[in-house]
Amino acid sequence: HYASTTKSPDRLIVVDMGGTSFDVCLLRDGEAVMSSDIKVADQPIGVNGVEVLSVGAGGGSIAWIDSGNSLRVGPRSAGSQPGPACYDRGGVEPAVTDANLVTGRMAAGAFLGGRRSLNVDLAVKAIDDYVATPLGLDVPTAAAGILTIVNSNMATAIRAVSIERGIDPRDYVMVAGGGAGGLHAAELARMLNIGEVLIPRSAGGLCAFGMAVTPVRHDYVRLAHCYSNGEGVVQRINAVFDKLMAEGRAHLESDGFEASEIHFSRHLEGRYPGQVHNLTVPLSNDPISDECLRQLESDFHTEHDKRFTYAMRDQPVECLHWRLTATGNRPAPQGKLARGSDGAIKPSGQRSAYMASVNSEVTTEIYQGDALADGDTITGPAIVEFATTTVVVNPDDVLVVQADGSSLLTIAL
Repeated sequence: HYASTTKSPDRLIVVDMGGTSFDVCLLRDGEAVMSSDIKVADQPIGVNGVEVLSVGAGGGSIAWIDSGNSLRVGPRSAGSQPGPACYDRGGVEPAVTDANLVTGRMAAGAFLGGRRSLNVDLAVKAIDDYVATPLGLDVPTAAAGILTIVNSNMATAIRAVSIERGIDPRDYVMVAGGGAGGLHAAELARMLNIGEVLIPRSAGGLCAFGMAVTPVRHDYVRLAHCYSNGEGVVQRINAVFDKLMAEGRAHLESDGFEASEIHFSRHLEGRYPGQVHNLTVPLSNDPISDECLRQLESDFHTEHDKRFTYAMRDQPVECLHWRLTATGNRPAPQGKLARGSDGAIKPSGQRSAYMASVNSEVTTEIYQGDALADGDTITGPAIVEFATTTVVVNPDDVLVVQADGSSLLTIAL
């Protein structure tokens, strides 16, 4: 929940930047995009699941020089052992965390809420030895270059799930999770012309928190090959869904859910006759009828046009898999800050920090996230240090603390 007035809360680009990877997922109309093309070790598993694109871009992603003397970042990662050079655990190669530390975007004593101290000297040495000296740069410039490249890699991943599929990211709000998400969210949003970024209070544990509070879900699929204009389709498909819904209801009731907490959604996976790729479109929960099939055809044509830029509206839909999702919903816990803003917010200090929007280091005010109240407003350049993440507010960007403790960042495009 957030106080945005310009974007729909049902259109989200959720990103999570942790130590080894950058994960991105698109939510359209409040639902995560699903895919049956998910692979494990490059092998398709044939199971429908949430479509999450992962790239090797995290705080531990290592910066290196390729054979063409160009700077690269990732996909190789320092992981947690030995970790970035600044962890002082034996790592000698520079990572993204080292670059954030050297450029002043992170404080050596603020990592994990101050429970671990980072070694700036080791970060400087790693960047100097592996990037700055080989390229003939000074260390701050080399560190800024590392950040620029990793941001470009992550922006490419977001484009892959949005622009390359005909979806305009400017219509979406970005939700930035992961320990490193807040450090890079503003730059990513600016690169994609996304006007608003929401950083949850529990950003560093966003995925774990989501797994704990997400509704219980069972997915079912039946193969029933037919054409949308064929004879006897209505009775056949209603019989399929009657069985699936009975199975789903029984499973959720055994999980302890009441009838009022059980919800269903239905989808068809189909294609135009003769095609080799399938497309999934939603169905209403009403009993299948001739009118429902005509609406299905119309929705399929529209979605095909969005995804592939053309539609064959004179063709029926070749129906393959009929899918049912049975969900047991219970309200997620709602956090709320204990106090509202009194307008007396004060920084805890200042330091020089690199800001990508102006491509230079500027004097930056530092704020402690735990001291912020509902409605507190901060205009960049600023850095807000939370226990599990650090949020960079570029010059002229505005951060507003929400009632639940999350931060809504408005980007000055």
